[in-house]
Amino acid sequence: MRYFSRSPEEWRKREKDFLNREKEKTRRSRRQGLYFLMLNVFVLFIFFVGLRLYYRQLPGQSFEINQLFIQLDDPYTSSKQLDIRVRLYNNHNKDRTVTIKNFNFQITKGEGILYSFLQQKPVQATLRAYTSRLLFDLTREIDITALESGQYKVIVSLQVDDQILKAEKTFTAVETYELIVDGLLDFYLPGETAALTAYIRNSTASVKNLNIEKVKYSLKRGNIVIMENEIVLNQQFNDVGIGKEVRILDIPNVKLTEVGNYILNIQCFVNNSISSVTLPVFCVSSAQSNLTNVKLYSDAPQEISGRDQVTFSIFVQNQSSKDVFLILDEITVRLEPSTLLFRNQSVRLWLAPYENYEIFRFYPWNSSIFNQTGFYKVVSQIKLKNETKSLETLIRVLQ
Repeated sequence: MRYFSRSPEEWRKREKDFLNREKEKTRRSRRQGLYFLMLNVFVLFIFFVGLRLYYRQLPGQSFEINQLFIQLDDPYTSSKQLDIRVRLYNNHNKDRTVTIKNFNFQITKGEGILYSFLQQKPVQATLRAYTSRLLFDLTREIDITALESGQYKVIVSLQVDDQILKAEKTFTAVETYELIVDGLLDFYLPGETAALTAYIRNSTASVKNLNIEKVKYSLKRGNIVIMENEIVLNQQFNDVGIGKEVRILDIPNVKLTEVGNYILNIQCFVNNSISSVTLPVFCVSSAQSNLTNVKLYSDAPQEISGRDQVTFSIFVQNQSSKDVFLILDEITVRLEPSTLLFRNQSVRLWLAPYENYEIFRFYPWNSSIFNQTGFYKVVSQIKLKNETKSLETLIRVLQ
């Protein structure tokens, strides 16, 4: 009999060959899987052995409990008060009472020591779980405001119980002539004119004679130049002190005719150098006519000691997902029973979505107001037309 495809024997042979090939594939796959598994086990073994050897080289548990932090602004601009703070962090899930001694703080430049503070006397301190405690505030010890340009290093060491902690941080001091622009509002309405005044601040480490040659300024919306001007001044100001400002120019006729985002660039040519500033200017179609979706908030502490240097702020909160533009009739903040009163009228606020906008700050140098034990009340209020929102915050002063 003829077979036009294949005979049964051929089909059986092909089936046998096929089965043999599949068995061989299965055996190879099993061998490869076993090799891969063994390789993974070997890699995991090396990984864990490496971790064990690595952690053996790390300091013991006592070094992990405490961490030392140095807080400062970098770069630092000369003429400003140098603000450096040292904090100790308790990296433990329980409150602890520790003994701190041999606290040593230094500011160096090159091989020289600019400032040194040493406190050897032991002091007991309570560290809250997973929180930091302020150990040192440079502004309370000395007023440093005139550092020459260059690199500086802060070096801190102390002993916490039986543990020695050390930390270092470098920062750069910069001397410059700062261009300050006053009078810019958060936003403008179409047709309004920005009334601005320019100042030059001597942010160097010495008294200077300032020669103001000229001022150039321009206003752009995108790539379109709305206005530009150059004013030759040739003004001379002698013996301008460190951190002092001189008024150089009123900038008139910065008129915003259309809704949009603008860029104002100002350049001042002073003592053969150029100081410049670039500022965003916003023109919006309208301001919100009510206090919907906004409220007052304060970060004032609930309890303080009469010796504490207190800082806190009052904020306006935007509780919506949209920008809010407000022209407040009045902001008032009172501290009762003291005579402290802050009032500001016709204030424009642009609040980004969910933003806290600071409208008042209580500074440490006013802390002497809390001179008696008991309760003090901070009363904050904002007004817009016939609508008012208020906030009362209690601060308890301990001995």
